[in-house]
Amino acid sequence: MQLPAVKKKGFKYKFGFDFKDDGIRKVVKLAIPILISTWVQPINNLVNLRLASGLENGEAVSAIEYSYNLYLIIVGVFSYTLSNIIFPELSKLTADNNQTEIKKILNNSTKISLLFIIPMSVGIALISDDIIKIIYERGEFTAHSTMLTSQALLYYAIGMIGYGLMEVLNKAFYAMQDSKTPMKISIVAILLNLLLSVSLVRVMGYTGLPLAASITSIIIGILMVIIINKKIPGIVEKDDAKELAKILISAMAMGLLIIVLKNVILGNTLIKTILRIVLSVVLGMILYFSCTILLKNQTMNEYISKIKKER
Repeated sequence: MQLPAVKKKGFKYKFGFDFKDDGIRKVVKLAIPILISTWVQPINNLVNLRLASGLENGEAVSAIEYSYNLYLIIVGVFSYTLSNIIFPELSKLTADNNQTEIKKILNNSTKISLLFIIPMSVGIALISDDIIKIIYERGEFTAHSTMLTSQALLYYAIGMIGYGLMEVLNKAFYAMQDSKTPMKISIVAILLNLLLSVSLVRVMGYTGLPLAASITSIIIGILMVIIINKKIPGIVEKDDAKELAKILISAMAMGLLIIVLKNVILGNTLIKTILRIVLSVVLGMILYFSCTILLKNQTMNEYISKIKKER
């Protein structure tokens, strides 16, 4: 698929594979820790499914699996897009040893990630029941199944913030050709999730499992921020706490609006469910972004200025 584009760039492909080649050795050395790092989500999910197998007459397994898959799709679309955009630029800057620009890109990327993922997390947590009803409730997937799955999605949504940070910062470590740090953090994540899952499932039942995954994501996300800030000092700035507070206040205002809408538009008919989702998303986004602008959130203002310049 890539050969025509490579040819246009003036390169010719010739098959060859030499284990003694320095490039091959370097790729293998970097790839092994990366492969280990990718085990985190699958292993944590397997642990959750195993612990859920004896709960809610077996329905907890389906609730965990359906909600987890939906959670990955929702948070993954934004996180993967952002991380894949910054990865080539970070790699180039690392090769040029341009620390100033690396700091700038990572600072902006983490703030943009929080700007969009925090309201996404709040919104999905509050309308998780309506989302599950629209997507899954039919045939053998009953109202009871919707209730179980929406509760799981609610707790998974809490961890979206950590997941977003992890995805962006993982790419940052890889761009700097440091694959060992994410691997070590991944091992910690697996152990922490196992500990929290076993503890919380005893107290909360099956909902303790997605909550354990979310707590793990947030802790690991914060840990990665601390580690990369030590590696490249200055990525986290003093004013970032104020910017985060403005985002949280805006998200809370949006959350209150969604709660009001849910209490005003009552009923479980298809039309009312769709109406609640549409109004929650549209009006919620308008209020959230309006609040960030009124509170003079720097990231939001810079984002708007960039859009105006491009026009």
